[in-house]
Amino acid sequence: MLVPAMNHQEIAAQIKREYHKIFATTLLRVGAEYDRERRKLKVSKEAIYPKEYEIKTAGKNNWIIFLHKGPGEKKYTGTQSLCVLCVVYYYSDKGLMAYYVPEDDALLTGFTAHFFKRYNERLRLNLPNPVEIVKAFFRKGMYCTLKIVERNNRPHIIAFGVDGIRFAEIMYDFTYVEWRTFVPRELAFRKQVELERELTEELMREMRESEKEETYNPLLVTKLKNRVVSLPMAS
Repeated sequence: MLVPAMNHQEIAAQIKREYHKIFATTLLRVGAEYDRERRKLKVSKEAIYPKEYEIKTAGKNNWIIFLHKGPGEKKYTGTQSLCVLCVVYYYSDKGLMAYYVPEDDALLTGFTAHFFKRYNERLRLNLPNPVEIVKAFFRKGMYCTLKIVERNNRPHIIAFGVDGIRFAEIMYDFTYVEWRTFVPRELAFRKQVELERELTEELMREMRESEKEETYNPLLVTKLKNRVVSLPMAS
């Protein structure tokens, strides 16, 4: 069970251990449940239809599994059309922390209580429950364009996502990314707007290159399309 007294290494090890187990077992069951519900309710094949499933592991940790049809998929054809995000949260000394493991399993990604506080305030969601704020944020997916920048001689990330701009610090020898605050687009500086436009154009070029016959990779193209379709500046 995640507790405030644990250090970063202990937290990371426990999260990754549980994530691997969830991915190998629970996710199959939840995916099948999602598929049955879509078919039973006759949900349109074009609909994203986001759903989340809350589970508690044997280690007494609270996880939320987010599922939805990939935005870049024209039609839902089964669980192979799904995008998946497994998020675990606990209450630290500074409030609710949430974490997820990216697909490549190369690092751990965390979100601070301050990030969710700003997300709730600046989008005027007025959600009183921290867990509901977590759901509101992750329900839309983690689609974004991003850039690594140097601040005070330390690596940081600026990301342009579905709802706005978020900022993170890269820590522990590039094994952990901690997102610390959020800014809606209307509060962005001109340089940030220009950077987002450049990154979006780069994403579009990357997708076009990936669609060429000699380099075609269906999985990569689908992931790129999911991002292009989801991000506001892609329109």
